[in-house]
Amino acid sequence: MNKEMLGLDNGYHFTKTSEQIKFLSTIREGHDEYNSDILEIECEGINYIVGEPNGDYIVDADKFKTEEGKQLLKITTLAAIGLSYPGEKFIELIVSGGLPVAYYSKQKDDFLSLIKELDGSTFKINKIGFNQTIKIKDSLVIPQSAGVVFEKNLGKETTIVIDIGGGTWDVSQFDGYKMVKKATYPEGMLILYSKIAQYLNSTYYTKYAASDIYNLINRGFFTVDGEKKSISVVDKMIEEHVSNVIASIKRDFELSSVDNVIGIGGGATELDKLLLKYIKQIEIEKNSDFSNANNFKTMAELKLSK
Repeated sequence: MNKEMLGLDNGYHFTKTSEQIKFLSTIREGHDEYNSDILEIECEGINYIVGEPNGDYIVDADKFKTEEGKQLLKITTLAAIGLSYPGEKFIELIVSGGLPVAYYSKQKDDFLSLIKELDGSTFKINKIGFNQTIKIKDSLVIPQSAGVVFEKNLGKETTIVIDIGGGTWDVSQFDGYKMVKKATYPEGMLILYSKIAQYLNSTYYTKYAASDIYNLINRGFFTVDGEKKSISVVDKMIEEHVSNVIASIKRDFELSSVDNVIGIGGGATELDKLLLKYIKQIEIEKNSDFSNANNFKTMAELKLSK
């Protein structure tokens, strides 16, 4: 038996945990007979392929709007929990997650209900090889940006947190630990990747999907008629996207007068040079990809420890 606190970041692009588990937030029913590296999970008699680019994402800002969205969250959450404790057949844990600040009030109860419904679930992950059952002892859902302020003990300072994820740029302003202003901009990394895919396809007659772009940027090139071309051809587009969002943030928030500006989320890592170019005082969190998951765990430790 293993009782733990787990920070869970159900991002639109990636699902991550405070145990440093990370995979694409996609599922599709089926089984891959040929590739043993594919992540699969069997739950309630159905087999799902998890974390592959050709799977289904949540595309609506309201993650709980459709039954398909709820099922995706359920399956990716079970996979994330199981992978976080690969040696355990019975996992007893406290789950702490978060939501974008603009959707927190509306979606909080739905998220807590989803986590509660997972209590007692049994599933089998192919990479683990045996059934796992989970017991949810307690749960917590917080605004995504709040954790870093508590983790850094910024109770006597003013702070703006910019959280760049797959679906949104989430911006929150704090006076000490009190959130005094918030805004969510629907221009996250998946939106940028979609723009890049459309540009490459219209310019070079390729057939890339938005889900392909992350890997293309990381490896540094794409291929046209057998010829490798530098992905730097989209640098101008990326900078324009970033500068437009930051211009909106600067209209809505007075960045220059706060004590701290902190960048978190996977997008902050990918866009760090541009963020520093346009916001001179920003501090990009180390391991920012896992900032939310780690901070969710910290918040659970503060609020739920007995």
